[in-house]
Parts: sequence; C-alpha cells; structure tokens
Amino acid sequence: MDNSYTSYPISDRSFIAYAKREIHLSAAKARFDETRIAEIDIIVSEMCSNLVKHGNGGEMLMRITRYNDELDLLELLCVDSGQGFDDAAKVMRDGFSTTQTLGHGLGSIARLSDTFQIFSRGGWGTILYSCKFSGRITDHLRQKIDIKAVCVPKLSETVCGDGYDVKSHGSNLQILFGDGLGHGQAAYDAIEEARAMFRATDEEDPSQMLRALHNALRKSRGMVCTIASLNMKQNEWSICGVGNIMTRVYNGITYKNHMPHNGVIGMNIPKVLNNSLVQAEKNQRLIMCSDGIRSGWDLSKYPSILRYDNAVIAATIYKDFSRKTDDTSVLIASIN
Repeated sequence: MDNSYTSYPISDRSFIAYAKREIHLSAAKARFDETRIAEIDIIVSEMCSNLVKHGNGGEMLMRITRYNDELDLLELLCVDSGQGFDDAAKVMRDGFSTTQTLGHGLGSIARLSDTFQIFSRGGWGTILYSCKFSGRITDHLRQKIDIKAVCVPKLSETVCGDGYDVKSHGSNLQILFGDGLGHGQAAYDAIEEARAMFRATDEEDPSQMLRALHNALRKSRGMVCTIASLNMKQNEWSICGVGNIMTRVYNGITYKNHMPHNGVIGMNIPKVLNNSLVQAEKNQRLIMCSDGIRSGWDLSKYPSILRYDNAVIAATIYKDFSRKTDDTSVLIASIN
C-alpha cells in the first residue's frame, strides 16, 4: 500500500491540464462518483490557477488513501513560496482579487471540499489543503487519533522509499515510520516488506518489533525505522527507533527530541534496544521526519500553526526543509 503523494510541479498554465487529467483519472479508478469527480476537477483547476497567479509556480501534491476501510480519501496540497498574505479571512471572501479576476476561487474550493484550510504569511508563501471523501463522512467513521503524513519521492523516481503504516491492536495504536536505504525501487521494496511484517505481527513492544523486522529484512536493501505505540488505556507513548529518523514530541510550543539507536534494520542493530516512554496528552503532537528533511525546523517560528490540520503542519515542514535530493517524509500524530 503506497501512501506517498504524487508531485505535480506547476510552473505555468500549461501544466494545469496535465495535473487535472492525471488526478481525474486517479479519482475515477477509486470509489468517487461522477459528481464528486466533477467537484474534484474544479478544486484542482482553482488550486493550480492560484499557484500560477500568486505562487510564482510551486507544486501540487496529491494522494488517494483508504479511510477506516470504508471510504477513499483524496488529499490535495498546494505548496508555494510566493508573496503570501497575512489576512486569510480577507482573501477567502468572494469578490476579493488582486489579479482582476472574479475572486471566487478560494471560496469555491472551500465549498466543494470536505475539509479546506489555508496557511499563509506575507513574504513566505502559502499552503492550501483540500480533502474529499468518496462518500459521506459520519461521526462513527472519524478517527480518534489524527495521523497525517507527507511522503514524496525523490524527483525523477516513481516510487517512494520512505513510508509508514498504522494499525490497532487491542488497546494499542501502533505507527511504523521507515526510510529504505537510498531511494528508488529497492528502497521501496524494503519498506513494503517491513509493512507486511508489521501488519502480520501481534507484537506490541516497539523494541521487540524492531528486532523482528531486523531478522525479516536481512536480504533487503535495509532501512532505518522508528515505531511508536500508543497505549490508550494508560495514555502513554512507547517509542523506539534505529537509524536517523528524527522523532519529536510537541506539548504546545515546547518539545522534546527522542534519540534513536545507531544501526540499520536488516544489517546491524544494537544488542540492547530500549523504549522511551512519554505521557500522552490531548493536542500533543508526535512528529517523525526522514533524513530527506533538514534539521533545524521549529514550529514556534510559525505563528498559530498548531491551530491547523496536521497535513498543513507537515507540508509546512516539507516546504521549508525538504532537501529535494532524496525521498522526503513527515508524519504527525495527535489525539483529538
């Protein structure tokens, strides 16, 4: 199950038709009906148009994933480093325009999306996030743990060697976040093998799960990996990692880094692996990044960012700190 985003660079209007066609075909292959596909077409057109007019180019990210095994979910992220703005409420009003157009674009996107958010700062750029479900989303389908990730393959690669998976086991929710060595098909194959092993095991202890992955991946390219397990009865995270995955837990604007063990899953790991225990709290955010993200990011530098969807926060880190020379991934989990 590939849960990475496809990137569509939008440097001028000639790229809009291509992005719209590819996303239309992807939605048609999923479980979206004709009405929702038509609405998706409008959303894509308006988001891409905004990239061209206001973003000095940029990129659209798109993916379709399964939501609670009952619906398909299409997510769109537009990321640019254009002029940006400081008053989102003003630009969202129908009729507001800085380019002599009708000014209905952002309003149309918001009305047609199941979820729509916009984060922007003057002189920094803008992130637009739109998601669309294949059917009606009801309260019993909404997930108690909000997990969003931005995984993007290296430019010129068709598959992403970074990846993650999430599963529930009893009162535990478990997250696997890994980075296959290098990039391309061999790295992707290592991640897929790790996902299959992760899904098949009933092990709840992250350190023991990493040992099982190590034995299973000996013939693969190898990977670095962190596993986080949330015990929902005890409200406690148990975290263990091997290799250069950055893991950070935010409580408000303060945070604590959790250091992984040295080694490579499938090649060499320490004899002793210890779990880190962290008290879980509402609105706390667990953030993991692959080495495709440069270090040095700090959410406190983005005013009000913690009020936004985890997808927007992940895209913000991706926008400013992606190396663009490797697969890039950011995962954020929070308790609703």
